[in-house]
Amino acid sequence: MIQYYYTKKEWGVVMEKEELKILEELRRILNSKNEAIGPLQNYSMKRHI
Repeated sequence: MIQYYYTKKEWGVVMEKEELKILEELRRILNSKNEAIGPLQNYSMKRHI
């Protein structure tokens, strides 16, 4: 159970920290996907030349 003892300002700070964590996680996931996709894109580009 979450306890709501935050003032509005504190809650904003808590939410910002959570959002940053989420954004970092998304960036990490996207980076790992791009690393996998990159070589495939390079390969397909070379085949067209």
